Amino acid sequence: EMFQRRHQIYLDRYVAKPQEYSLADLMRDTKWDSTWGYDILHYLPLLLFAQKFRIRILGLHPSEEEVEIVKLYGLSANNGSSSPPIIRGVRTDDREHAEDFRRVAAHQMSLSDFGGCVEAMEAAIARQYEVQCFREEYMAETAAIQMASQPDGWIALLAGERHILKRNGLPFRALRRSTNIRMKGFLSLPSLNRGVFTIVPRTESFPAAAKDAPGMESADYVWYVQRDPSTEFREHEVNAAPMRMMDRRA
Repeated sequence: EMFQRRHQIYLDRYVAKPQEYSLADLMRDTKWDSTWGYDILHYLPLLLFAQKFRIRILGLHPSEEEVEIVKLYGLSANNGSSSPPIIRGVRTDDREHAEDFRRVAAHQMSLSDFGGCVEAMEAAIARQYEVQCFREEYMAETAAIQMASQPDGWIALLAGERHILKRNGLPFRALRRSTNIRMKGFLSLPSLNRGVFTIVPRTESFPAAAKDAPGMESADYVWYVQRDPSTEFREHEVNAAPMRMMDRRA
């Protein structure tokens, strides 16, 4: 999710030519600080692993310009007749997915921000939901195109928890799109699909109690990572990368 589809040329170069194309080059060409902005060290182990074993890194996300179009004009702009749509088949009819999104969005908003107008607040939530669905469908399409073009193997998608909980967002969209994708210039290509599995990470002080794990309704697997008692970790904030924490202690 942290890379955009249009960044693919740089991601492929990073994996294929590690001696010629550095992490700094990748950050510069993808405009990392403005397009994502989180500490790159959080993702460095994954990037180095992919580079070492020549595993392709996919840029999943739409560009800021594409997202901004939907923010301003809604999905009607994506489906407008005056120009080809950015992406086809954006589904917004999953009631559970919509209700979960609305509950979280409403909690993060204040009615006073909309002058006490309930209708204005509801309209803002509805537009945010269209943006969320657009982003998820776009990322799902990126994954589905890759699955259709490779003979076998798996794709691991790294995305925010709100995109995958209960499988209603990115997982179900990716499954739907990967089962029968039509690629430009080709016939409809059936994909060998072994299912979509969701993994939610949790940082805990060990030993972790199994009774406290999320149920199957949330994810297929919970990946427990032991919390380092020597570092300060805030569960609901973006924490400094481990090496940054070490620098601070030094």
